[in-house]
Amino acid sequence: MAIRKGVWTALFLGFILSCGVKSDTKPLKPPQFEFYRIGRSVFIRPLEEGIVADGFSKLGPYLVVQNEEAFCFVVRNKSSGLKKCVNRANTEIPRYSIQRLNGFSYIRPAGEGEFLLFRLKDGMVSLEKGMRVSEPLSFGCFWLVKKSQEGFSQPAEFCIEPDLPKEVSNVQIFTAWGKKFISWSYEGDYLKFVILLDGKEVYSTTGFYAPFFEGGELSIQVIGINGERGRPLKVYP
Repeated sequence: MAIRKGVWTALFLGFILSCGVKSDTKPLKPPQFEFYRIGRSVFIRPLEEGIVADGFSKLGPYLVVQNEEAFCFVVRNKSSGLKKCVNRANTEIPRYSIQRLNGFSYIRPAGEGEFLLFRLKDGMVSLEKGMRVSEPLSFGCFWLVKKSQEGFSQPAEFCIEPDLPKEVSNVQIFTAWGKKFISWSYEGDYLKFVILLDGKEVYSTTGFYAPFFEGGELSIQVIGINGERGRPLKVYP
């Protein structure tokens, strides 16, 4: 009788297990993010929605906190958290010089070490797209940082202004169809030409002629491909 009872118990347990009564052992997904120590600042770049970190503030696409001491923090998503620690900040600001060559600018950091550039756009840094210091720079604003065990140094911020377009040449005034026109020549890249009357824009074109406007001081201005404005050239009748 004892043997038959044991058999029935085993069969009952097998039946229960076969019905799918199982423990949930699926691990929680850790938060997905990248973080950067740049001088006194620590940046977190979330790689999924819902990322938060105590003490960090939202700044564009990043979470950021100012703290030059070594410290730890916890990054959380909707299901779990992950602890990270950073070393004390490197507050040294790199020194550099700028050299011009063939219409481009090149950064020459001073001293030994490995350096990197980050571009700024509308005042916001783009940390996921680091640039080599050997890359030619046409215009824009940048951070120059030095790599170290603590991440990156405090950045040196600088801006490079684009070259202004040169003036038009061979300006002529001619009459056609009973009206006056002006024409000109230009060598180089440009976005458009604008006609100014007493300093106010009255006409724009991508061609090389425009109506002649009476009643004030007339000038032609070249707009470069990046929107930079050249010096207006006065047109004399």
